[in-house]
Amino acid sequence: SNISAGTYTVTASALNVRTGPGVNYAKKSYSQLTANAKAHAYSNGCLKQGTRVTVYECTNGWARIPSGWVSTAYLSRASGGSSVSSVLLDEVDVNTALNVRTGPGTNYRITGQLRDGYDLYVQSISNGWAKYQAYSGTRYVAAQYLD
Repeated sequence: SNISAGTYTVTASALNVRTGPGVNYAKKSYSQLTANAKAHAYSNGCLKQGTRVTVYECTNGWARIPSGWVSTAYLSRASGGSSVSSVLLDEVDVNTALNVRTGPGTNYRITGQLRDGYDLYVQSISNGWAKYQAYSGTRYVAAQYLD
């Protein structure tokens, strides 16, 4: 199934997360998942039914999420996921700090940084950039560093 980037819900009773886009790639263990995914996973590393996942891209029926790759056959678009007003709580997952920018690209000015573990209410993700409202206005961060 060809799905676009956005928020989806896991429909399988237990969904394997893999290191790459295909069944020939290794399954990820629980310890290899992001902190956010661990809260919604079984001890064997499978995501539980109803888990909301952020999809960055799709290739040949596989979707890339923060923890790895999952089959798109077991994802359904989260309710309200298509509207820009839907808000996702994401967590910054970086070793150092994440640059905050005035626009969706590295050519835009850096206005600050977010630390690891910072909770962010993301309004939308487009072309790898997550848009959110800061006190000083609309800001953007690279979506690949969000959990």
